[in-house]
Amino acid sequence: MKSMFDRCINRKVMKDGKLRLSCKFGCWAIKSLDHERAEAEALRYWQQYKAEGIYDSVLLKKWECFCDLAYYDMWAVREIGEHRWGHCFHVATKAEAEGLRDLLNARIACILRTPKMSFHR
Repeated sequence: MKSMFDRCINRKVMKDGKLRLSCKFGCWAIKSLDHERAEAEALRYWQQYKAEGIYDSVLLKKWECFCDLAYYDMWAVREIGEHRWGHCFHVATKAEAEGLRDLLNARIACILRTPKMSFHR
């Protein structure tokens, strides 16, 4: 099983031989000819963001849907555990809500399954 670090980064070897490591969520990026140094720097950046809870909030995010009686009986999609007002999506039908919930949950899974290494040609 991949480590959480490997699941959160993209690796790409550029035409000039530099290794580009970047956060899948756009938090940081590093490019260097020294691949070991780039890996060490990326790990350090990742650990800093991890300590701040950035990756946990993204990786552990799951979505739910429910009929929001207080909002004209529309269907709402929100993060599980989120109860603040205005922090959800409202749609007209249950089918739309279930589709959006499944799409959001699948997006997180898709981000985490992207290839570990790619080569730029």
